[in-house]
Parts: sequence; structure tokens; C-alpha cells
Amino acid sequence: MFRLVVIAAIKIKKIRHAVDENAFVEKIFPEEVEVLRSLPLPLHVLRELWIRTQNDWAWRRFYIPAVYHGRD
Repeated sequence: MFRLVVIAAIKIKKIRHAVDENAFVEKIFPEEVEVLRSLPLPLHVLRELWIRTQNDWAWRRFYIPAVYHGRD
């Protein structure tokens, strides 16, 4: 299904070193993930963390769920 409008809360971070594709972003950037999760927004608003290294041309987008049910 195609949506004409998407609302998202985005946090952007530029880092020096590359991030592995299979890495857990919650463990690498816990402060940024916590800030996105603590925003007082409805659940239907997307939360994204965009990461870019000094050698990348594009941003890597990580979707952050508003509520996380898992084990550490």
C-alpha cells in the first residue's frame, strides 16, 4: 500500500567509523535510541536514526520501534 504522507521523527548522527550491517543499533547508540523512544509522539509516527560515516555517500536508516519488548 502506498502512502501519500508519512510522518517521521528523525535523529541524524555522523560518525567516523563504519557500523556493521548486522549490528544492534540499540547497543551501539543507546542514548540516541532512548531519545527517540521517549518522544511524546503517537505510535503511528515513525522513529528513525540516520547514521553516516565519513566515507559513505548515503545515510543508513534504522527504524526504532516506539516500544521494545526484548531481552538484553
